[in-house]
Amino acid sequence: MNSRAVLMRMLIILGTVSPVFLAGCGGSTGTVSNQPPSLLPPATAVTVSPASVTVQPGGVLQFTATVTPSGANQALTWSVSGTGCTGESCGMIGASGRYSAPATVANSLTITVTATSVADPSKFAAAMVTVMVENSANNANLSGQYAFLFSGFNSDRPMSVVGSFTADGNGNLIAGNADVAIVGGTTRTNQGLTQSSYSVGSDNSGTMRLNTAVNYPTGSFSFTFSFVLDSFSSLGVAVGGRLIESDRTGQKGTGFFAKQDPAAFSSAAINGGYAFGLSAAGTGLGSNLTAVLGRFTASNGSFSAGQVDLLPSTPGPPRADQPFAGTYSVDGTGRGEAVLNISSGANPSNFVLYVVSSGESIWMDTGGSGATGMALQQSSASFTTNSLKGISVFGAAGGDFAPGNGYEQNDVNVGEFQFDGMGNLAVTSDENYFGIPMPGETISGTYSVDANGLGRGEMNDACGSSPFYLVSPGKGFILTGCDVFQFGIFEEQTGAPFSNASFSGNYALGTLPLFPGLDTSFVAGVLTADGAGNLSRRSATAAGSQTFTGTYLVDASGRVTLAITPTSGTPSNMVFYLISPSKAVGTQMDLGMRNAAVNVVEK
Repeated sequence: MNSRAVLMRMLIILGTVSPVFLAGCGGSTGTVSNQPPSLLPPATAVTVSPASVTVQPGGVLQFTATVTPSGANQALTWSVSGTGCTGESCGMIGASGRYSAPATVANSLTITVTATSVADPSKFAAAMVTVMVENSANNANLSGQYAFLFSGFNSDRPMSVVGSFTADGNGNLIAGNADVAIVGGTTRTNQGLTQSSYSVGSDNSGTMRLNTAVNYPTGSFSFTFSFVLDSFSSLGVAVGGRLIESDRTGQKGTGFFAKQDPAAFSSAAINGGYAFGLSAAGTGLGSNLTAVLGRFTASNGSFSAGQVDLLPSTPGPPRADQPFAGTYSVDGTGRGEAVLNISSGANPSNFVLYVVSSGESIWMDTGGSGATGMALQQSSASFTTNSLKGISVFGAAGGDFAPGNGYEQNDVNVGEFQFDGMGNLAVTSDENYFGIPMPGETISGTYSVDANGLGRGEMNDACGSSPFYLVSPGKGFILTGCDVFQFGIFEEQTGAPFSNASFSGNYALGTLPLFPGLDTSFVAGVLTADGAGNLSRRSATAAGSQTFTGTYLVDASGRVTLAITPTSGTPSNMVFYLISPSKAVGTQMDLGMRNAAVNVVEK
């Protein structure tokens, strides 16, 4: 042994030099403690971050990993494997955890990146990488600043996100902001965006990767959304869209986005009467079911004439018609904050909001429930019983929130309210009651609108009293239900009588964020109806994307029955009610379908 080798060996023994080990596919790296291995605490776990992420072909990602406890040998071996690929076709990972996706991919790949402890190979952690093949034919259709809402789950914990993003028309999200609320965790506000992108295919469906900037990638939030654009301006730019989380991880949920009007980015622009409705995602714990609906008059940063109906976060009856006052502010980016002081609640109640226009804003409760929803400007300050006259289509969802019963089962109702303008009500609905289809239900009752003209009212039938708040004649938010509380929306129907020809053209398909449950079936996609009873196109779910065909039948009242046959999986049956030839709400009606939701189709 030469003198240099002897010296190096002595330095290692004395703890002066720490050797670096390289091994595995693409290599791994780790620094050995100065202590002899026999004196180090054993490795008990390995964590890797980010846990899931999506990348384009040829993209590069930096992963970090830690061995627990901190005093254990931190040396790691990195490896990659995948479905539908082998060797370098799955990509390469370097000694520092830097992953390079394959430059060309025929089909989207799901890759597993694994960090394994050198000291104890039985301790390892894995991250999921989706290498996404994209069609960017219509990227220019998503351009400008949009507000968005997401309601769902981070693993098994309810999670809500509201924010804004700016799309450049070329596939990049060049600016944005997000506020994140995790029930039972912390609320993170003003999270900027970084390394975020999108693609829009030829059918105006697409994918979006949204990453928050704080401590990226280890302390950030990352989302992969499948979305569909649902309406367009005269210039061909999307006015809005529907989205779901679709990266096949524990993260799941649904939401929407809407084009913002910068002219409304001030406190002064929010002025007049507004009705609002918010609902929270639920869990089987029975402690996070919350709905809030109400109205207020906004002026110069203050709320007055506030009324609210609350469904508490613990099982119990709603707190009806509670007065409140409060304050609000909106900055130059369109982000705002609001404080409500409700007479019967724990005060103050804090919310963050993002302005869409002077008549519309997206809200999220930052006080613990993570409830999300919207505030919409009211068309009148003198609503009467006659403001409800004719037919309104509704969709409402809830779940069994009793402790131990689980929120994995949903109770969903879609149908028609028939108002006579004098206080008499008839309801026709199709209900999916925890997986039991109950089509063609009918019930009668009464309704009234408060004499103060501010839009609060109640519907009364055999199920009890259902408070509602009007946005305009025939349109509003409602808290209803027989065995289970349901939060919903209703909207005045136009265009009757209907026929198969009334349902024709391309529609965006999405799930409304109404009391989503952990196992709710979320969907976003494109549906094409030919006007003669035939359906086609494709949809995206958390499990992936697939095409489908089907048939439909429209009756004169606007009730639409659909039979869907996917390219793989089980056929399904759905019922929709037309709000107009351009919009409908509906739900799944298959026996055993316990995770049904309120879905919307819209041109």
